[in-house]
Amino acid sequence: MSRVRSTPAAPPAAPLTVAELAAQQKALRAQKRAERAAQAPRRPRQAPPAEPTTDRRLGRDRGYASTAGQSPDGGRRGARYEARETLWEVSTRKGVRHCGKTPVSGGVTTALDMRGKGSHLGLMHCGLIWVCPVCSAKIRAVRADTLAEGSAAWCEAGHAVALVTLTIRHYARERLRDLVKKVAAAWRRAFTGRPWKTMQDRYGITGYARAMEVTHGEANGWHVHFHVLMFTERRWSQDRADAFRGEAAARWADACQAVGAYRPSDERGVRVDVLGKGADPSDMARYVMKGQDGKRAAFELADPDTKRGKHGHRTPFEILAAFVATADADDLDLWHAYEEAMTGQRALVWSRGMRDRLAELVELDDRTDAEIVEEEAEGMLPVALIPAETWKGHVVRHRGRALALLHAAEDGGQPALRALVASWGLQWGRDVLDPPEPPTGRQTAA
Repeated sequence: MSRVRSTPAAPPAAPLTVAELAAQQKALRAQKRAERAAQAPRRPRQAPPAEPTTDRRLGRDRGYASTAGQSPDGGRRGARYEARETLWEVSTRKGVRHCGKTPVSGGVTTALDMRGKGSHLGLMHCGLIWVCPVCSAKIRAVRADTLAEGSAAWCEAGHAVALVTLTIRHYARERLRDLVKKVAAAWRRAFTGRPWKTMQDRYGITGYARAMEVTHGEANGWHVHFHVLMFTERRWSQDRADAFRGEAAARWADACQAVGAYRPSDERGVRVDVLGKGADPSDMARYVMKGQDGKRAAFELADPDTKRGKHGHRTPFEILAAFVATADADDLDLWHAYEEAMTGQRALVWSRGMRDRLAELVELDDRTDAEIVEEEAEGMLPVALIPAETWKGHVVRHRGRALALLHAAEDGGQPALRALVASWGLQWGRDVLDPPEPPTGRQTAA
């Protein structure tokens, strides 16, 4: 009797990475679009629609579940760490791909501050406010506090602030990088030079702080607009605010048209909000900078990395959160377009001399973005030293482990850390070491 030689089973295929899965989905989508295009009758190309009416719905909810606030730790920090880990694989920005991942020396020190909050010392950080969910949270919190403290001191000195919002008409076919360039060029044309100086004098405007916001909607694509906090010598009446809005709207519409953008309507191009009597000016200031928590209506605009856009619009960090949850290739395309467009853009711009005027009234944080994402190692309690080999091979190669180390240190100190690394098959004293003496000087912290 002859024996039939059995064929050995093929080894299981390695799981696809997030980037590979997204690329596979993108290829399948392109194939389906091509098949539908071949079967569908060709339609004549239509002219672009007129300006959307005021009651038109801008997009619809696609039903993507954002991970913000739904991570295992039940907080935003977990969602931001998860999003950054995804960017290690898919970001086009080199700095983001190394942020919180690559050691700057031979090891990473896990340490606790005086409040018991954990950090990983000795890692590279990008300090990119637009595209890094972790660095953005730190930088925007400081910038929002600075703007809030400055505006409060300004009003306490007998002056006032007003909020001006500038927007342009936009359509889905327009690229974000083109819109960003046009809105910046329109600002320079409308609000610089002698005519603007004359307008400032007429309305008692000492200076301003300007922030850019970007959202995306299904119906009309990318939406770019400015929030500008105007520092005025005295509080505007509603009539005075209306007069400024009318004059600013005309200048803004002319400037948009001159730089090749679609001309906004007089009603929608410029909005002016004045601070009510007894209202807190710091709330308006945080609105401009999109402060971190967004727990109150005043903070609703405060954080593009956690804010949910209105009327079907999504913020870029919502798009990123959706990609983390679904690996949708369309969301990845949108994110890459956003990364490209925001390179080199400033998140907060002060008019000449305005910040110095505020610094005469109150002490302001003058750190750079790079300095903000650093932390003082002095005064922190080291809990463990993780050699670079262990960090690269057993921590950042596995999703969630970097944050799990911080949670263990915060919840139970070194005993909890020992138990955690043992559950990963690592040996204390060989793979993870007792911490060195408390470090001095400045080191970057995750």
